[in-house]
Amino acid sequence: MRGKIVLYGVGAKGSSQTLERRQKKRWQRLLNPNYKHSVRDNLAASLVRACGHEAINTSCHTLWDLPDEIKSQPAQRQWATFSLTHYRKNPEKDREIIAFLKSEYDNLAFWIQQSNDLSYLQSLINTDSIKLIAPNIEAYDNHLACGGMDVIGTRLHGGIHALHYGNRSIILSVDHRARLIGQETGLPIIPRDTAVEDLPGTLDSNRTIDIAGVKKSGMAFLMQFHNVN
Repeated sequence: MRGKIVLYGVGAKGSSQTLERRQKKRWQRLLNPNYKHSVRDNLAASLVRACGHEAINTSCHTLWDLPDEIKSQPAQRQWATFSLTHYRKNPEKDREIIAFLKSEYDNLAFWIQQSNDLSYLQSLINTDSIKLIAPNIEAYDNHLACGGMDVIGTRLHGGIHALHYGNRSIILSVDHRARLIGQETGLPIIPRDTAVEDLPGTLDSNRTIDIAGVKKSGMAFLMQFHNVN
């Protein structure tokens, strides 16, 4: 495996700013020295460079085929599709968010990204009045294709996916992945812990997301392999 690994959209685990000496030597040996490596945030880029290799912050590759600019305006508040993360539970905050969405929107739908997300939701509230989206991408795509909705929740890639269908998306960060991507791309990401306080202003604002720089970085990474046989 020496020198045979090229990183593609890799992020740092946790928020560690440094590598242990043994980790650093291992990555120096394993990473290919002839290519720039794709990472999803500046923290990961700094760790790769500390190993003596070049890195490009390409963010998440699911952003690369979005329009250069995404403009959103305050919605009519008819439909909100929300998500929760069963392995990042905070019953108090998640109940508050659901109650807020119920007070602001005529209809709610819940995207079950993993089956345990539904069990968690059912432990919080009665779901009889909520449309449940089956945990498969076809069901989610069919729902998003209806358009005209706000997609709000803790599932980072579920929120990014909604942008591909022209829906407004607000991601509630529960870990460093979403927090760092939001800081570096301008995606509308707010902390779950302050979501009820932050959501009113976010929902009432006009916002433009500029993805052009991310797409340019992604293309620079891919072009390295243009002439590879």
